Amino acid sequence: MLPVDRLPLCQPGTTGSGSGCARPCVTVFTFVDRDCGTLFPKVVDSITAYSVRPAEKEGELDVRREDSFLGAIGDALHLRDLRVIGTGGDAW
Repeated sequence: MLPVDRLPLCQPGTTGSGSGCARPCVTVFTFVDRDCGTLFPKVVDSITAYSVRPAEKEGELDVRREDSFLGAIGDALHLRDLRVIGTGGDAW
């Protein structure tokens, strides 16, 4: 098992209707295997991702904005490929 070197975090965005903030996290992204997750694309695409790491100075944190939420998750887990399954939709 690889050591944990950072914690990916996300700031929900809005998709015009505010749906990024109105849904529980488990409905937006959920792991179904060690390298595979389900996601609600409309919301995940609007997430601003950050990673929190220990800073060089003891007692401080290094917070960095990431290029993408899925990239941050895959990189933090040392995955070459993070498989995703799109879910959701609001057409009934």
